[in-house]
Amino acid sequence: MSYWFELENECAQLQSEVNRLQVALDATIAEREKVKLRWIPVEERLPEKGNKLYLCAYKDGSIGITPYERFANGNFWTNGMRLAKGVTHWMPLPAPPKEVSK
Repeated sequence: MSYWFELENECAQLQSEVNRLQVALDATIAEREKVKLRWIPVEERLPEKGNKLYLCAYKDGSIGITPYERFANGNFWTNGMRLAKGVTHWMPLPAPPKEVSK
């Protein structure tokens, strides 16, 4: 009888540890998502080549936010046109939804 009691106690301890690690993993994932979806100043770093992203640009006192197709060769590109002036921040586009309701 004591063998089964010890085994049950050990399983409960392992389940408790699994639960603790799951909470820690969920918190880490949530924190990374916050960091990933923030406006990043171009002075801090530029996006990786080829990533789709949002740009924030200031021109003549106006602010524009637009999706762009890619960053390549030091330039932001969309529809084959280059935007080089006024870009102050960028943000990666979020992942598309995993499920699409009809």
